Amino acid sequence: MLPITVQAPAKLNLTLDVLGRREDGYHNLRMVMQSVRLGDTLTLERGKGEGIRVKSNLGFLPTDGRNLAAAAALAFWNEKGIEPYPLDITLEKVTPVCAGLGGGSSDAAAVLRGMNEIHAAGLSLEELAVIGQKVGSDVPYCVLGCTALAEGKGELLTTLPALPHCWAVLCKPDFSVSTPALFAQIDSVRLRRRPEDSSANRPSVLLPYISSQCRSASDTLKSLQCI
Repeated sequence: MLPITVQAPAKLNLTLDVLGRREDGYHNLRMVMQSVRLGDTLTLERGKGEGIRVKSNLGFLPTDGRNLAAAAALAFWNEKGIEPYPLDITLEKVTPVCAGLGGGSSDAAAVLRGMNEIHAAGLSLEELAVIGQKVGSDVPYCVLGCTALAEGKGELLTTLPALPHCWAVLCKPDFSVSTPALFAQIDSVRLRRRPEDSSANRPSVLLPYISSQCRSASDTLKSLQCI
């Protein structure tokens, strides 16, 4: 079934609360996430060399096992007991990197879905999400997508009511933010105010509010089109 092309939608964090550092070095999180249409495209095909090779339109991305797309393929093979074979992954990168949009995690999730189809493994999205936990904290959510509450490291997922169709404006500055550096900065200070201090952090309050804003913006755009 090779080659195969899969899409990797980016994600938005509608909320993000860092609850504290865990003994394993990770952090317990509570966040509401939403997948969006913006995303990367990956093509998986039988390789002509050895091992897994990742080719991308961005030259600075790693092309070996450090790339989450390659790590996802290895994790799938290990889980299913499949003997690795030469595999080329061509990554057309659109999602900005180091921007909190889950680009690498979504690429890994797309590879898991693609490998599932290639090998006719018949795994459910929930089973693929479990494999994704071994690749990265955001990968389980990126496997499932849609609107969800993510807790723990990001692997504990609760599906939430879908938001209405709407547009989001994303602004990426000229600098990038390292996730480990960001969490190190959080660990270095005492947080005096948390999102949980406000009822707006609860999905039951947040999602209806965002939905109403989306409908309001949609109505405004329709009005402008009629002028």
